[in-house]
Amino acid sequence: MSAVDIEFPSLDGVRLGGTLSIAEKTRGLSILVHGITTDRNEDGFYTDLADLLNKQGISSLRFDLRGHGKSGGKYEEVTLCGVMNDIGAAVNELHRSVKSDEKRIVLIAASFGAGLSAQWCSEHLSEVSTLILLNPLLDYGLRMLYSKPFWNGTRLTDDGIKELAKKGWLPHGEFRMGRPLIDELPFIRPYEKMAGITCPILTIHGDRDSSVPIEIARRYGLPNKNCEFVAIEGAEHGFTYPDDENGTHPETIRFQNIVFSKILSWIGANHVK
Repeated sequence: MSAVDIEFPSLDGVRLGGTLSIAEKTRGLSILVHGITTDRNEDGFYTDLADLLNKQGISSLRFDLRGHGKSGGKYEEVTLCGVMNDIGAAVNELHRSVKSDEKRIVLIAASFGAGLSAQWCSEHLSEVSTLILLNPLLDYGLRMLYSKPFWNGTRLTDDGIKELAKKGWLPHGEFRMGRPLIDELPFIRPYEKMAGITCPILTIHGDRDSSVPIEIARRYGLPNKNCEFVAIEGAEHGFTYPDDENGTHPETIRFQNIVFSKILSWIGANHVK
């Protein structure tokens, strides 16, 4: 296996940083899409997953979304459509960099990146062999806008309007939502796109997830007969034990090993022949 850091442009020219992990004998290709306010490594989860994929002959590209990690841009410049363009650019870069007889990719995505990956997949069905969603955020409006104190039910509150005008962004935890992204939130609805995805879908979600509650993923995660939904009992967001900030608790390690095992067996059954 070899891993190399690369840089490539998104559709609009934003420079994206990524890491190619190339298997000794490539039998398949995978893109790993991370969540909000993290980076290509997902706190080490994607680093370990890339190594495990390589052992199955799957070469992968994990990359920093715009505004994250070593990619260009700032949080407040991020848009949902921009992130989908980043996903498409990563797919193109993977095909350019690694040759494989299997042209369809395994698309693996977490949290904020998962819903946009599902939306992208719904428009590129012939390019994806299987979609794997980890703690997926499928309703951006509900999670990032409608529950906020600066939303009055139909628009931003007067205080929200003033804060946005003054700062140029509104908060979503550590993330800063710029005006263009706020305008997208009611209209980008991946949960509506799930029914049109025909490839096999594996969805894995912690049943104690306090960041992205499990209910919406459970409701929309089985759109066709070739799907499976796995709830990890006791797991928080990112498949960690509650309050395990360092990711070292034995239960965190056990949860994540369960997820790794399920992903690898799913790919073996639905992609690598």
